[in-house]
Amino acid sequence: MEEKDLLRAAVVGAIIGLVSLFLLSTLSTIPSASINELTLNDLEKTVKIDGIVTNVLAKESITIVEIAQHNKMQLVVFDTDIKLQAGDQIQAIGTVEEYNGNLELIADQITKK
Repeated sequence: MEEKDLLRAAVVGAIIGLVSLFLLSTLSTIPSASINELTLNDLEKTVKIDGIVTNVLAKESITIVEIAQHNKMQLVVFDTDIKLQAGDQIQAIGTVEEYNGNLELIADQITKK
Protein backbone atom coordinates (compact mmCIF):
# COMPACT_ATOMS: atom_id res chain seq x y z
CA MET A 1 0.00 0.00 0.00
CA GLU A 2 1.08 3.49 -0.67
CA GLU A 3 1.34 6.15 1.98
CA LYS A 4 -1.75 7.99 0.64
CA ASP A 5 -3.84 4.83 0.87
CA LEU A 6 -2.78 4.28 4.48
CA LEU A 7 -3.62 7.88 5.33
CA ARG A 8 -7.08 7.59 3.73
CA ALA A 9 -7.76 4.35 5.58
CA ALA A 10 -6.72 5.93 8.89
CA VAL A 11 -8.89 9.02 8.35
CA VAL A 12 -11.92 6.96 7.30
CA GLY A 13 -11.46 4.66 10.29
CA ALA A 14 -11.21 7.62 12.67
CA ILE A 15 -14.35 9.23 11.24
CA ILE A 16 -16.32 5.98 11.46
CA GLY A 17 -15.14 5.52 15.05
CA LEU A 18 -16.14 9.05 16.09
CA VAL A 19 -19.57 8.74 14.49
CA SER A 20 -20.09 5.37 16.19
CA LEU A 21 -19.14 6.80 19.60
CA PHE A 22 -21.48 9.74 19.12
CA LEU A 23 -24.39 7.48 18.19
CA LEU A 24 -23.74 5.16 21.11
CA SER A 25 -23.57 8.03 23.58
CA THR A 26 -26.88 9.50 22.40
CA LEU A 27 -28.67 6.15 22.33
CA SER A 28 -27.49 4.88 25.70
CA THR A 29 -29.13 7.05 28.34
CA ILE A 30 -29.10 6.38 32.04
CA PRO A 31 -32.66 6.01 33.36
CA SER A 32 -33.91 8.49 35.94
CA ALA A 33 -35.22 6.93 39.12
CA SER A 34 -37.23 8.01 42.10
CA ILE A 35 -35.95 6.96 45.51
CA ASN A 36 -39.30 5.47 46.57
CA GLU A 37 -39.50 3.40 43.35
CA LEU A 38 -36.15 1.64 43.83
CA THR A 39 -36.37 -1.99 44.93
CA LEU A 40 -34.05 -4.96 45.38
CA ASN A 41 -34.70 -5.72 41.70
CA ASP A 42 -32.65 -2.59 40.90
CA LEU A 43 -29.49 -3.85 42.62
CA GLU A 44 -26.36 -3.27 40.53
CA LYS A 45 -28.25 -1.13 38.01
CA THR A 46 -26.95 2.30 37.07
CA VAL A 47 -29.52 5.03 37.69
CA LYS A 48 -29.78 8.82 37.83
CA ILE A 49 -31.39 10.39 40.92
CA ASP A 50 -32.27 14.03 41.56
CA GLY A 51 -32.62 15.22 45.13
CA ILE A 52 -31.83 17.74 47.82
CA VAL A 53 -28.89 17.16 50.14
CA THR A 54 -30.05 16.80 53.75
CA ASN A 55 -26.79 15.71 55.37
CA VAL A 56 -23.11 15.25 54.48
CA LEU A 57 -20.80 13.06 56.53
CA ALA A 58 -17.12 13.14 55.51
CA LYS A 59 -15.11 10.15 56.65
CA GLU A 60 -11.49 9.20 56.09
CA SER A 61 -11.85 7.62 52.64
CA ILE A 62 -15.49 8.21 51.69
CA THR A 63 -18.21 10.81 51.94
CA ILE A 64 -21.78 9.80 52.74
CA VAL A 65 -24.37 12.16 51.34
CA GLU A 66 -28.00 11.84 52.33
CA ILE A 67 -30.46 13.11 49.74
CA ALA A 68 -34.23 13.47 49.87
CA GLN A 69 -37.10 13.46 47.46
CA HIS A 70 -40.20 12.15 49.23
CA ASN A 71 -37.97 9.58 50.94
CA LYS A 72 -34.31 9.70 51.90
CA MET A 73 -31.39 7.72 50.50
CA GLN A 74 -27.68 7.60 51.20
CA LEU A 75 -25.11 8.15 48.48
CA VAL A 76 -21.63 6.78 49.01
CA VAL A 77 -18.97 8.89 47.33
CA PHE A 78 -15.35 7.81 47.13
CA ASP A 79 -14.25 11.43 46.89
CA THR A 80 -13.38 13.15 50.13
CA ASP A 81 -12.98 16.56 48.46
CA ILE A 82 -16.63 16.86 47.47
CA LYS A 83 -18.12 20.28 48.25
CA LEU A 84 -21.75 19.70 49.20
CA GLN A 85 -23.89 21.03 51.99
CA ALA A 86 -27.46 20.63 53.20
CA GLY A 87 -29.90 22.31 50.84
CA ASP A 88 -27.88 21.75 47.65
CA GLN A 89 -29.95 20.38 44.79
CA ILE A 90 -27.98 17.64 43.03
CA GLN A 91 -28.16 14.96 40.38
CA ALA A 92 -26.31 11.73 41.14
CA ILE A 93 -25.45 8.89 38.79
CA GLY A 94 -24.35 5.61 40.25
CA THR A 95 -25.00 1.96 41.02
CA VAL A 96 -27.76 0.79 43.35
CA GLU A 97 -26.40 -1.40 46.16
CA GLU A 98 -27.72 -2.81 49.43
CA TYR A 99 -25.99 -2.12 52.76
CA ASN A 100 -27.37 -3.24 56.14
CA GLY A 101 -30.79 -3.89 54.61
CA ASN A 102 -31.07 -0.44 53.00
CA LEU A 103 -30.63 0.59 49.41
CA GLU A 104 -27.90 3.13 48.70
CA LEU A 105 -26.29 4.59 45.63
CA ILE A 106 -22.56 4.21 45.00
CA ALA A 107 -22.16 7.52 43.20
CA ASP A 108 -19.90 7.75 40.17
CA GLN A 109 -20.88 11.32 39.37
CA ILE A 110 -22.59 14.12 41.30
CA THR A 111 -23.48 17.48 39.80
CA LYS A 112 -25.06 20.48 41.49
CA LYS A 113 -28.12 21.88 39.77
